[in-house]
Amino acid sequence: MPATPRRLPPINYDQIRTAAAIERRRAIDEFYRAIYGRIRSAVRRLFSTLLPFRANPRAMALDIKICGLKTDKALAAALAGGASHVGFIFFAKSPRFIDPLEAGRLREAAIAKAKAVAVTVDASDAFLDEIVGKMRPDMLQLHGSETPERLAELKARYGLPVMKVLPISEAADLERIRPFVGIADRFLFDAKPPKGSELPGGNGIAFDWRILAGLDAGVDYMLSGGLNAANIGDALRLANPPAIDISSGVESAPGVKDPALIEQFFRAVRAARNTRAA
Repeated sequence: MPATPRRLPPINYDQIRTAAAIERRRAIDEFYRAIYGRIRSAVRRLFSTLLPFRANPRAMALDIKICGLKTDKALAAALAGGASHVGFIFFAKSPRFIDPLEAGRLREAAIAKAKAVAVTVDASDAFLDEIVGKMRPDMLQLHGSETPERLAELKARYGLPVMKVLPISEAADLERIRPFVGIADRFLFDAKPPKGSELPGGNGIAFDWRILAGLDAGVDYMLSGGLNAANIGDALRLANPPAIDISSGVESAPGVKDPALIEQFFRAVRAARNTRAA
């Protein structure tokens, strides 16, 4: 008897169209980001030539995110200092973990003052539904092994901007941003965690900030990892980041934010920017 022809699996045209649309959007966004980066670099060079050392430190805003908040006092200190973003961590192994309902209560004080960021690590849809429903974040921060496709899926699901965290230890690590360009709304560069650490971030470790000096000016990112009041001046001078993120650097113990250290950090940032502009 002749062999029965093997049936091929049905073609999922919706999946093909979705993948193609994501790829087209990524290519278009990457093109425009490259153009924007060149223009931005040209403008910076022009102004650095015409007005050397005369820039007002407040003229170009520096976004500052205080992450891992759990108490009213710490949140109040962050807002008083001028934080543009406040972060709440939803990773059970972290000493900064907070319940979504409590985070929702705290974030009320930040409305119209700072953006509330929900920090997750490879979270399930069910847990993200709970976080978004109870906390009502302004942005999602993904600190795990999420793929570009996962980012696109979550952006469509919740209608929220997404910040993707990438661990950095050497210049070659910056190549990892390419698949996310046009999908991630912002990046966060953190130091790679030490071997054996169960925490993807918040380890108080810095990387060589000079690595970021050659980054395309069109890449929007936050600098994180090992920042504190003592070294923020060097970080701003060497990397000139558009935004910074701090957590363990303003703690008196793991997971315990110290309002005095938060205030000290903001003073150090202002002093560093004033020194650069003098």
